[in-house]
Amino acid sequence: MATASAMTGHQQLPRRPASCSNSKQNRASKSKPPVVIAHECPSAMRAHVVEVPAGRDVLSCVSAFARRGRRGALVLGAAGHVTDVVLREPALVLRGTMEILSLAGCFFPFPGPGSAAATGTAVFLAGPRGSVLGGGVALGGLVAAGPVVVMVATFVAAALDRLPLAKGQEAGKAQQGCDVHGHHRACSWAAVCRKQQQQLGANS
Repeated sequence: MATASAMTGHQQLPRRPASCSNSKQNRASKSKPPVVIAHECPSAMRAHVVEVPAGRDVLSCVSAFARRGRRGALVLGAAGHVTDVVLREPALVLRGTMEILSLAGCFFPFPGPGSAAATGTAVFLAGPRGSVLGGGVALGGLVAAGPVVVMVATFVAAALDRLPLAKGQEAGKAQQGCDVHGHHRACSWAAVCRKQQQQLGANS
C-alpha cells in the first residue's frame, strides 16, 4: 500500500525535537563562569549592631562609633533600659529606669545639623501603668542602665544640601527655651503623666 509521501513524490524528513535548541542554550549558559564581585562598594550602607555598656551615654557612644569610622550613622532602633533621661523640649529630667520602645536619629561624619553637637535623636520610653513618654534627647541624657543594643546603618556618600531658611524660622527658634533660667527641670513619671492629663483635659 503506497504511503502519502510516495504518492506525492516528496520525502518526509524526521522532525527535530523542540527541546534540542533549549538544551544547547542551557548547556551554554551553565558553561559560563559565574560573575564574582570581589570588592564591596564603598558608598553602600552597612548594618551594625552596637552594644552600649551600662553607665555610658548611648548617643555619645553611637556618635563616637560614627566618627571613628568616618561614616554617617542612622539609628534605626534600640532595645534595653536607660536611666535619668534628659529631654530637650520640653526640658525635663525623667528619674528612674525606663525601657526603650523606639530610638531614631542620625549622626553625620561632618559638622552639620545632625552632628553630635546638635543631634536630632528622639526616643520613646515605656513608663509605669502602660504610659509612654518621649521626645528629643539631649546629648549625654540617655545613660544606659544595662546593656543597650542599638541597630545602626552607616553610610559614606551623603551630600549636604543647605536650603534657604524660611521667613520667621529664626524667630521661632529664639522663642523656644529650656527654662526661665536656662536649666532643666527635674520631675517624676507621675508628675509628667499628671501634666499630660491636665493638658488633655484643657484641650477637650
